[in-house]
Amino acid sequence: MLLRLLGFFLFLSYGSLYALFFDDSAFTTEELVKYKEAISTKDEANLLELVQEKKKWPVVYEDRLLEFLATEKAKQARKLFLSEVLQEYEKQDKEALNQFDRLALPTMIIPVLKAEFKMLLSESKTDLERIKRTIRLTGYLRKKDLLTFLLPYIAHPLSEIRKEAYKAMATMKDDRIIPWIVTLFESQNPLERTYALDALYYISDDRTLALLLKALKDPNKSVRYYAIKTLEKMKRTEALPYYYAILSSDADAEVKVKAIEAIARLKPRNGMYPILRTLSDKSPYVRRAAILALREYKNSNTAYPVSQHLAQETSTELQLLQIRFLLDLHQSGGMAGLNKMMLSANTEKNRLWAIYATGEIQDARGVNTLLKLLSDKSDKIRAEAAIALGKFRLDRTAPFLFKLLANKSEVYSVRSAALEALVKVNSDKVIGSLFLLSEKENNRFLRFQIKQALRQMLLKRYGQVKVST
Repeated sequence: MLLRLLGFFLFLSYGSLYALFFDDSAFTTEELVKYKEAISTKDEANLLELVQEKKKWPVVYEDRLLEFLATEKAKQARKLFLSEVLQEYEKQDKEALNQFDRLALPTMIIPVLKAEFKMLLSESKTDLERIKRTIRLTGYLRKKDLLTFLLPYIAHPLSEIRKEAYKAMATMKDDRIIPWIVTLFESQNPLERTYALDALYYISDDRTLALLLKALKDPNKSVRYYAIKTLEKMKRTEALPYYYAILSSDADAEVKVKAIEAIARLKPRNGMYPILRTLSDKSPYVRRAAILALREYKNSNTAYPVSQHLAQETSTELQLLQIRFLLDLHQSGGMAGLNKMMLSANTEKNRLWAIYATGEIQDARGVNTLLKLLSDKSDKIRAEAAIALGKFRLDRTAPFLFKLLANKSEVYSVRSAALEALVKVNSDKVIGSLFLLSEKENNRFLRFQIKQALRQMLLKRYGQVKVST
């Protein structure tokens, strides 16, 4: 008792958790008398009635209180007490927690926590929230002598309970954890091997590297997946050859996707090429992961293989993803993919994106395809193709664009797009024809636009000019 009081006064000056939690001033004199009586008679009901709403516990009789809370009779009072201790811990930021008294209060409540664990482990009817709170508080206390009470939960059937146990163990930094995990990993049950790897994800001990690499060849796909997940978090480059082997030979798409993500996070120089090979994988999920990973490299050498695979891609989502990939790189990759998508992508939206990308990238190998699209049955496609052609500023496209503009049966939006493109091309071949069209055009809005366009074109050539409106 004397040592605890000494610890209390030492830490009180900088905000001990003990001082935040135990406080006589929260109680009247009459309440303190009743409290002493409840403790002396081990009357849980009266004890709960006194402290239920206070969120504080009296300092007086604190040692007897803790003794009582560690007994079987104090089940509900113990639940309230530990819950409120946890709440006090969770209110504090990391810096404050580092200053908190790790001698007085934690040491005092260990018997209470042990009693709680014994009760939880012995009861057939489990209170999951109570288990999680108890484990979480154990993690805050970081007391190694509580490790044995966490071990039964490392293979708990509920992942949320297991993860709380793993997190609590990670705070203890106790070497005794590793043999338990290794034993679990050597189980014939693949589920238990998965639990072992999940634990290592939180504990991240470099000494388990050999075990994790071995797990990458496990016959169970979930074990392989969790091994990659843990190694990815640990950023271990030793796993790269194993990842490459998985990409070329693993039968499970989910495992391949995880391996691709792990490679992309490490971004090794030669990791790009194994990922490129997965562009032809039968699983669209793997192909999608490959494109997302290649984005991280931002390497122009990826454009050609992506373009080739784009020409064969059947997934609507992946067609668009690869079109935008080429657009972001500002590389056509030889135009095989974009030419195919402009003509026959799964959706009009994807065709429009391919046309837009071609106009932005300006690879001349796409011009003939764009010219074909000026007669497409879709108004939007014709208009977008005209705008894209304008970006090339090629003299030879001017007659085709003028023909589209002069077609009076064409919709206004397409004719307007053709005119916009002609302004950018600014070709001698159509200047005279535009003057004639500006006089003959029946649509007064378009006629005005043509005259404005002529003014812009001539201004670029000769400086200030006048075109009658």
